[in-house]
Amino acid sequence: MPDLDDQLQRCVLCAFPALTVESLDRINIAQLAASDSLAAVSLAAILGQEFGVDLDMDDLRAMDSLDALRARIARGVAQESRDAK
Repeated sequence: MPDLDDQLQRCVLCAFPALTVESLDRINIAQLAASDSLAAVSLAAILGQEFGVDLDMDDLRAMDSLDALRARIARGVAQESRDAK
């Protein structure tokens, strides 16, 4: 089973195919969302399917890094797990 980082990287690269794996540590999610809103909506949908978390454009605009997105996904996955019990 792929780890969270691998899954997250695949999701971001799927929505923003011009990025490279090497560039992911330097990206600013908010700037990406502002520069390509259609890709940002796609990213939110992909993340929702992959991780079961609901993100909207405001969520993405509040994230300044892949680490921030990773933390938000981890919180959402943990919450989903607690809710399922």
